[in-house]
Amino acid sequence: MGYKKRKLEIIKKFISLNIILDGRKLLKNKGENSKDLSELESHFGKNLRSLFEELGPVFVKFGQLLSTRRDIFSENIITELEKLQDDVKEEDFENIKEVFYEEFSKDIYDVFDEFEKKPLASGSIAQTHLATIKVGSLERKVVVKIQRKDMDKRVVEDLKIMNDLYKKLEIKLEEIKSFNFGEIIQEFSLSLIREIDFEVEKNNIKKYRKLNIQKKDLLSPDVYDSYSSKKVLTMEYIDGRSIRSVYEKRSDIRKELAEKIIGAYVNQMFTYGYFHADPHPGNIFVDENLNIYLIDFGIVGNLSENYRYQIMKIFLGASFNEVKLITDAIIGMGLLEFDSKKIGDFEKRIQKLLDKYMVMSLNQMKLADLIRDFYTLLVDYSIKIPSELTNFAKTVLILEGLIEKLVYKES
Repeated sequence: MGYKKRKLEIIKKFISLNIILDGRKLLKNKGENSKDLSELESHFGKNLRSLFEELGPVFVKFGQLLSTRRDIFSENIITELEKLQDDVKEEDFENIKEVFYEEFSKDIYDVFDEFEKKPLASGSIAQTHLATIKVGSLERKVVVKIQRKDMDKRVVEDLKIMNDLYKKLEIKLEEIKSFNFGEIIQEFSLSLIREIDFEVEKNNIKKYRKLNIQKKDLLSPDVYDSYSSKKVLTMEYIDGRSIRSVYEKRSDIRKELAEKIIGAYVNQMFTYGYFHADPHPGNIFVDENLNIYLIDFGIVGNLSENYRYQIMKIFLGASFNEVKLITDAIIGMGLLEFDSKKIGDFEKRIQKLLDKYMVMSLNQMKLADLIRDFYTLLVDYSIKIPSELTNFAKTVLILEGLIEKLVYKES
């Protein structure tokens, strides 16, 4: 389409939906609590979701990221952004063949004995196909993930436009500077550039398989180096189905799977400091023996040893109602400077937060609410939330939704 034409298209859509005007109104009424404001937030959320959907894959993925930022948006806006899905049409098979040829200088059918034209799944960045390949004297089923044609160029162009438009918007709306959208866009850009480089995903899988070797760890597919590149990733075929397929099984089976997933993720996050960061049901497969596999390693998270230690201190502080332990952890993360005048008020806010949740049973408590309240507290004290913690919180929230479906679904 070209940079100028694409930029003009994006600007027109922003203007047609009154996104900037509504944004101004929300910023002006920030902190208020009224029915009118709630309706405005819902209206803004719907328009923002509609805008991202119309603008395509890069903006859909950005909206999905923003849906995890409860430190920035109200629950009414978050609810709308959470509805964003990678709902895209199948790529023309001739385009798929062309991308493969550009990567390997070979036709798909010169490499694979069989290759199904209809994809197993079709995402905004790529789609996957079932194929068969010879490994020695044996034939193996594999899954081939192939990027959409010119996706790398489209991603780079849209990211540049997004960054350019934000710089101009920041001048007109000085109030948004406090939300650090510039940093969020930069981090998102780096993340998406990594996501469209399948060499990165291949190495993510290899690192995961190297670390997760204990019986309690979740499995993952192997990768075939000879048939993988920046735009093609060939993986072991997992003969299983999405974990959604077990929602109708007996409650004891569902509970056992839930416990295994929780235990494995605790191990990933706090033992290895390296975790699969997109555990929605479509990325978790279960085979007939109830073995659990994680697939799609485009997004992974890291937690430094210090962050792991400090997060554990926060959990302990919350469990034993020890406010000073939580404050000490937040200071230890480098998020809050030690200021005797500020610390006292900060600890009172934490105590108030603990009092709210200490009276709840585990069934009543929602991690989403707790994290939202905690983020609000950090924002009130102008504490910037690093990407490590955002990724961690997002993954925990996705897991909570999955575990709820497995454990609390009525038999």
